[in-house]
Amino acid sequence: MGFFIFLIIIGIALSAIQKQRQSSSWQSVARHTGLAVNSGSFFSAPTMSGTVRGVQVRAEVITRGAGESQHRVTRYTVMYPRSSPSITFRRQSVLSFFREFVGGREAVTGDPRFDDSVVVDGPDSHALREYLTPARRAAILAIFSAWPRAEVTPSSIVVETRRIERNHDRMMATLNRLIDSGRLLAAPQRVDEALAPLDDGDMATAVQALHEVNEADEEPNVVTQLIEAESLVALG
Repeated sequence: MGFFIFLIIIGIALSAIQKQRQSSSWQSVARHTGLAVNSGSFFSAPTMSGTVRGVQVRAEVITRGAGESQHRVTRYTVMYPRSSPSITFRRQSVLSFFREFVGGREAVTGDPRFDDSVVVDGPDSHALREYLTPARRAAILAIFSAWPRAEVTPSSIVVETRRIERNHDRMMATLNRLIDSGRLLAAPQRVDEALAPLDDGDMATAVQALHEVNEADEEPNVVTQLIEAESLVALG
């Protein structure tokens, strides 16, 4: 009986240590980003929300599953002004075939890399094709490359990690990439202009123009920088 009580005490102590580590990390992230944080309590989950670089952000711990499969994850949501009809983008998967029977389909943009990787839930329309500019396609592909289970719409990105996030650097990296993805999806014009030479097969000019966009940006966008790096690799 005494040993059982000892194990319970150890369990409570370890849980308290993990809770403290999580609270410390979230408070640190909040200080760096300007987000408001609610550290929660022993019985409630933490949340963090606010606006960063013009994008609304929320991070929270939620419970998934039930019974023995129940687990807690960190969910990140970024929101930005809607600029297209109501549609949802998801990564292509082995189950994508069945989505045809519930309104889903492969994207059709003429860009094989995008069309073969992304499923669109929503009506096919001229507005949809206008929305999927080269910059937005690149941003969406970058999101799915990092988070295959992400859900993207013209007004939000939702990502869940398979853990309660307690690491400051990892959380900052996730938030920065999601925030900059939202910024690019909301306002892709400058990057689209830089990528315009690709229509004529002029990769070198496009890479140089994209580099100039990144150099001139007062708030560097990590996603745009990633697109530039990938373009340099493609250029050889």
